[in-house]
Amino acid sequence: NATEALNAGADEFLPKPVSYGELKARMRTITRMKAFESQEVAIVALANLAESRDPETGGHLHRIKKYIRLLAEQLKKNNNFASILNPSQVELICQTSVLHDIGKVGIPDHILLKPGLLNESEFRIMQQHTTIGADALKSATDKVNVVDYFKTAKDIILTHHERYDGTGYPQGLKGEDIPLAGRMMALVDVYD
Repeated sequence: NATEALNAGADEFLPKPVSYGELKARMRTITRMKAFESQEVAIVALANLAESRDPETGGHLHRIKKYIRLLAEQLKKNNNFASILNPSQVELICQTSVLHDIGKVGIPDHILLKPGLLNESEFRIMQQHTTIGADALKSATDKVNVVDYFKTAKDIILTHHERYDGTGYPQGLKGEDIPLAGRMMALVDVYD
């Protein structure tokens, strides 16, 4: 029966007689699930690569993913965000949040790993990690059509250092001009 098959490790079960329509629908669902799993593995691998350049970050990626989920759950209670933060959007933000610092792979070690404060020119170079990451993602997504997933990732990468008062970087965006995912990431990144 279905319960025994699923408990034994089956991913899906179709009772006989098999309906062609149901078979087709379940195949689409499995294909979407497998594609999402593949995306998630690739995202985590890329994020770990960026994190490996900076040993100070420790479990930063793991923690920010938890924090951003908690923040999203709280924001959903506010009528201004309830319709925006549906379950799939929350999951999208959580999954792509780990990419926020992917652009750090393009920052020279003598700046990225410098103990202490950066001088003004070093800080300007460090600020480029947002555009380096967004540009790398854009060139990859020009070849792949996963619009929502990578748009959210790009928003997070590019805008997680913007500030509500307009003093952030790289674009000096202000207030609601900063995508919600970027505002959320900025908060959890600073908190961690």
